[in-house]
Amino acid sequence: MKLMYAKLSPFTRKVVVAIAEKNLTSKVEFVPTEVGHGKINPDLMRLNPIGKIPTLVTDEGESLFDSSVIIDYLDELQPQPRLIPPPGAARRRTLRLNAVGDGLLIAGILYKVELSRPAERQWPEMLKQQWAKVVKCLEFLDAELGAHGTDVTMGEIAAGCALGWLDLRAPEEKWHEKHPGLAQWFARFGERPSMAGSRPA
Repeated sequence: MKLMYAKLSPFTRKVVVAIAEKNLTSKVEFVPTEVGHGKINPDLMRLNPIGKIPTLVTDEGESLFDSSVIIDYLDELQPQPRLIPPPGAARRRTLRLNAVGDGLLIAGILYKVELSRPAERQWPEMLKQQWAKVVKCLEFLDAELGAHGTDVTMGEIAAGCALGWLDLRAPEEKWHEKHPGLAQWFARFGERPSMAGSRPA
């Protein structure tokens, strides 16, 4: 298998963590792939019409994209440990956590992109809206995971990668101080070899 990735992409990190949790790292070729705002990568777009990473090419030549789709495939390939539970309450919880983790990332990235524009061209309402989403996502994750979460599913992986992105890209938010229970969970979850080995520098 080949994974088109970038080290600083939190969505890529989700997949890298999932691969490690399933002990599949030795079976994957990691291909550094350039993407970015205003950039077209024709090689990537031949595999993925959305032109985003992560993109996984299976041994059979099938191209898979979106981190959740890739993790679902990894569950088929290596059923244990299962990262997306079978239908039922546990599955809904996992998918909901994943949606909040991804939502935090998308809102945070949109906020940072808008903030990078010249001050006179920024959209204040957009900045306020996106950061409000980040704040609400943090509150949700704090209530859902707190200091006591012990599961390891795609949901926890998404949350961990989103919080890692915040530490790297928005340390001024100081979310650890505002959500000490969530910070405890994140510190413990971050000690997993899959998380420690994929931590962005």
